[in-house]
Amino acid sequence: MNMGKNKINFNNPRIKNALLIMLVGIAGNWAYFHYGIGALVNERNELRNTLTKNRSELAEILSMKRELGVLRRETALFERRLDSLREKFPDDEELPGLIREITRVARSSRVIPTKFNPLPDNEREFYTENNYAMALTGGYHELAVFFSQLANLPLITNVSDMKITATGGLEAKLRRYKHHGGPLQTIDATFRMTTFSSKR
Repeated sequence: MNMGKNKINFNNPRIKNALLIMLVGIAGNWAYFHYGIGALVNERNELRNTLTKNRSELAEILSMKRELGVLRRETALFERRLDSLREKFPDDEELPGLIREITRVARSSRVIPTKFNPLPDNEREFYTENNYAMALTGGYHELAVFFSQLANLPLITNVSDMKITATGGLEAKLRRYKHHGGPLQTIDATFRMTTFSSKR
């Protein structure tokens, strides 16, 4: 077998062109796979990184959502407590509301208010003492009921400087009570009442 005839002649223009086309094809395929697949691999890696980051953010958001529910419940609880404290310790002196409450308590305890005069306030560092001079007339038991109901008001109320005296014309009142009934007004009480309001 003669091997010389099977030798490739690289000087032949047809062989050169075929080899050149083959090399260009190989180089093109290599470039396509290298850059095309590389770009796809890079894009896939970026998408994986984005997905990991998004999952982490979602986990954080879900954790914050649970915390937000707890915070909302705590906030509602604190607001209810604050409203309760505002009833006892209002931001401003609420004189019309106080007069309504005193009138309601007086009617239900069957005493008659004879004086309700605002006195000068005492300013403290964080609150104001709102002072009033009051006088009532009624029976001993009714007066005790009045102070008991006054103590149960939502507003913090202090009573001081109490003076209790027998009313004048007691014998005539006792006769009238025996014949006509109704509340028996046997004592007069004068006292100082203090409520409190906060300073903003």
